[in-house]
Amino acid sequence: MKYGIALLILTLPLTGCASVCFKAECGRSDPSLSKWTGTWTDTRVDDHGGDLHCDARQTGEDRWEARFYGNCGRDYSYEIDMVGQLDGERVRFEGNVDLGEADGGVYTWVGHIDGDAFNGEYTTAAGKAGKFEMSRKN
Repeated sequence: MKYGIALLILTLPLTGCASVCFKAECGRSDPSLSKWTGTWTDTRVDDHGGDLHCDARQTGEDRWEARFYGNCGRDYSYEIDMVGQLDGERVRFEGNVDLGEADGGVYTWVGHIDGDAFNGEYTTAAGKAGKFEMSRKN
């Protein structure tokens, strides 16, 4: 469905290298887990978007397993593997993913985690475009 856009963006295998302890999680019993909450917005259509949540677990020096979920008129959930590249003080993710025709086809996305923010943008070959903005969940 077209509403899965924000999630589609995040379902891509990525390339790079990064080793990060997300600052807010460093003192917790499982510092590899980070939780994010926010929204995705279609930048080409007014008033089109929805909530977006992400639970990400760092599984290796540059690898994360993530679940992106929310509601956009229907519940959605995508589980993906991501590879991050350390870019200064932030981790940069990017890639392409095909979520199938019903969910918008192939998405190209770029995102980054910088402190307590996880933000990014996406486009599709079909002309869809948008952004996502999440903050660390306490």
